[in-house]
Amino acid sequence: MKIRYKYLFRLIAVAVLVLLIPMLLFISFFWKKSFDEMKEGNDAYYEKMAASFSNQFSRTVMSLKDHASQISVASKNQSSVFYEGEEAFARNLYWYYEGVDEMKREYSDFNASECGIYYYALDSVITRTSSLTLEQYLSAIRLTEGEQASARAFFDGENYRMMSLRFATTNTEENAGGDMLVGYCTTLGGNQDKVMIFYRLRPADMGDMLASGFEDGICFYVLSQDTGELLLAMGDGAAGLAVREEADGAAGLAVREEGDGEAGLAAREDVDSAASLLPEASAIYSRESSVLPLRYVTAVTENSRQSSVTLFYQDMRRMTVFMMVGMVFICIMALYLEYKPVKRLVAEMEGEGTDEFDVIRNTLNERHTRILEQELLIIDLLVNHLIHGMQIQQERLEKLGVDASMDHYRVFLLEGKMLLSGEVEQLSRRVERDGQARLFVTDLQGEEMNVIIAFQKGAGGTVEEEIRSWMKEYLGLGCSLLAGRLVERLDDIKISFQSCLEQKDKEEAKELIEELKSTGGKKEKQKQLKKDVLAYLEIHYRDPDLSQVQVADAFQISSYTLCRMFKKQVGVGYTDYVNSKRLEYAKELLLTTDYSVREIAVAVGFANENYFSRIFKTMVGVTPTAFREEAAEG
Repeated sequence: MKIRYKYLFRLIAVAVLVLLIPMLLFISFFWKKSFDEMKEGNDAYYEKMAASFSNQFSRTVMSLKDHASQISVASKNQSSVFYEGEEAFARNLYWYYEGVDEMKREYSDFNASECGIYYYALDSVITRTSSLTLEQYLSAIRLTEGEQASARAFFDGENYRMMSLRFATTNTEENAGGDMLVGYCTTLGGNQDKVMIFYRLRPADMGDMLASGFEDGICFYVLSQDTGELLLAMGDGAAGLAVREEADGAAGLAVREEGDGEAGLAAREDVDSAASLLPEASAIYSRESSVLPLRYVTAVTENSRQSSVTLFYQDMRRMTVFMMVGMVFICIMALYLEYKPVKRLVAEMEGEGTDEFDVIRNTLNERHTRILEQELLIIDLLVNHLIHGMQIQQERLEKLGVDASMDHYRVFLLEGKMLLSGEVEQLSRRVERDGQARLFVTDLQGEEMNVIIAFQKGAGGTVEEEIRSWMKEYLGLGCSLLAGRLVERLDDIKISFQSCLEQKDKEEAKELIEELKSTGGKKEKQKQLKKDVLAYLEIHYRDPDLSQVQVADAFQISSYTLCRMFKKQVGVGYTDYVNSKRLEYAKELLLTTDYSVREIAVAVGFANENYFSRIFKTMVGVTPTAFREEAAEG
């Protein structure tokens, strides 16, 4: 027989539902709420950081513009070496060195790696360290030949616009950590020579700004608003960022004039896709400058504090889930270990059922039925001895479960109340709880009288006191107890019974004994009892909770009297009669309905499908399914 441990699975399912689901809901709510609050705080923090970066960088660029304006204004002074400008160069080929000296001396106070002046008419670049032609300068800053072509667009005189800012970058596909070029178109000297004062901004130039307000793991990017081209990359890991190519495929410098656009400018890309600049970034914060044509992007990398906190949060969440699952697993294992004795007990039982409790229930019912049958056989032997004087064999009583150590016997008569099965069981437990006595209780049919036969160990004990105490507590007034003599031999039980009767009126006792011997009760009452019991069963036989005890209690007789009535007047035992009624109805349902075997079993009064099938096969010869199939074929 294969047992399905449904209750164990239900127990595990309940444990999982009770522990896992509330914990998941709590963790989901708690962690989500805490994470949302943390994210909101981080977002606000990095939004402020992005705003601070954009403001500081804009101020830096505007300070460079102011510095260029100061150089332009100072060059109008006749004492400035730049006053004569191009005319001075025409007279003296080495005039540039004087310009270099003045730049070293007067124009060093600005936040950029390099400051230079490009004379458009002369195609010459003056910096604080040299005086070179544009081609020489582009070679000096280590641009490749292809990149130099793009760089010339930054210095191209055709794009000259007075008092305008221009931007470019030395970023390449191989190196995104290049320099940003900031140029200011203006004039120098008394002859208003057309020049561009330009600056090279490197990430190192922003070091003080980054160190003073920003943290590791943050990358800052400056982009053109129109083209989306990366102009400058700063911060942790920014140097390895790939440069975004323009629509025309140019990989060199991207130039953007302040003001209206000109032909030849790189095509504008969607600058809102700034997040594509750093795919591995955990967060992107973008801001546009209100005074400059620049977009500032702050990218939070995996090394940032936000990412570290987020990773810690995720690790803690995973750890909590694992711990929770582990707790549930431990709980399930503990339940299983506690359940093992039940499993072992079920495995040892011989009953049938769909789950372990069906097995236990059916086994207990079968054992209870066997015990009840043994009790009825014992009572039958004792009653025959009391009334008809039949000899009792000690060996037979022992086979029926009577303890051989019970060596003293006593009979009691309880008058005035017919005890129900529950009351008999309650009284027996109360008297037997000390283990020194065992009671057998039955009624005398037709009389308001119960016979109590006590088997006890030794001559001591308080059986009578316990019975009287129970009667006082549960039966009240109107009942009396007659106690017979305590005898030592089993065959002397009749003597104890007769001593009870002697306490009654002698004539009344004589009549009672003669009536019990001759008829075993009043025949008319017996016939009417049989009729009433069968009518009761006709109504209730389909009730799965119907039992012999329930029927006996309904008619206020003992199970013993009910059992003897069925055997003598009906010809079969109570259980066989009820089962035959149920099976007849089951046959009808099998032949006339499409109900399943399980549904029919419940409908006719069997709580268990397997037990129904076993009884059906025993009494009919085939299983319910086979019976239906044979009927259909016939």
